[in-house]
Amino acid sequence: MADHHFVPQFYLKGFLDPDSVQTKDPWLWVANLPAGVVKRRAPKNVAAHAGYNTVPGSTESEAAEEVLSQLETVAAPIIRRLINGANALTGQEWVDLLFFAAFLAVRTPSFRNRIEGFAAQIAEDLLRLSASHPDYYHRSVKETAAVEMTAEEIEASRLTALTPGAIRIKARPILSLLATFQSANDAVYPDFSRMRWAIFRAEQDLFFVTSDNPVSWADPTSRPAFYAGHGLRMRNVEVVFPVGPQVCLFGTWNGSAGSLAAPQRLVEAINRRVLQFSGEEVYANRQELARAMLLVKARKP
Repeated sequence: MADHHFVPQFYLKGFLDPDSVQTKDPWLWVANLPAGVVKRRAPKNVAAHAGYNTVPGSTESEAAEEVLSQLETVAAPIIRRLINGANALTGQEWVDLLFFAAFLAVRTPSFRNRIEGFAAQIAEDLLRLSASHPDYYHRSVKETAAVEMTAEEIEASRLTALTPGAIRIKARPILSLLATFQSANDAVYPDFSRMRWAIFRAEQDLFFVTSDNPVSWADPTSRPAFYAGHGLRMRNVEVVFPVGPQVCLFGTWNGSAGSLAAPQRLVEAINRRVLQFSGEEVYANRQELARAMLLVKARKP
């Protein structure tokens, strides 16, 4: 089964170590957060899972991967223009780039694992609720079981369902794959398209990092705990999308737009945000920067 990248290779190549660009197998620097180590890796060898976007049992099993590939083809030259110094985009370029960003925000394991975990939890809760009503549970199993079961077997399964931790349900990946397309089309892109976007350019010798969850958002204002996981509609929300080592898109509802210089304080704040929302890996174009991300992670309480 072929590897599918949840962070596109063309995008990762924008974060190559400049000393490696002319070598046979260029690399970037990967800070593996759980292991606490930094390694150099080729973009083809990171941010990928076998068959990640495959639609099982379908004659169009690679359809999702093909659509994502088309989005990448359109976005790649726009991102290259930004990296090469473009300070303004046409209306259509913004549409294409933000559509790509919307999918990039929800095609990663960080998003898909949450969707699958949420669906599995609901299924487990419904199973326990059903099992708490013996007559209903027995009747339901008799009507839906793939094989015939005795009353004793049904009752044993009911008691198992009521035992905490005895049953773990795992959602099928196709569920989160479908949610990826629906969320990007119906929720994320419409909000992105209405926000104000600044193009931050890091000052000389400063660099942005990216991660296995490249597009993230948060409301930095102080709010009660139940506001955790701020949505895009929060009026103070900030969207961070590093498109290259010295270029980062920054989306807000009320902030500045256009091309703006990013001093050290702002670059470091954005890198901390990228680190905060990463899954397992942060990617940098310098070894010392990848190591710095591990140090920041270690200092967090």
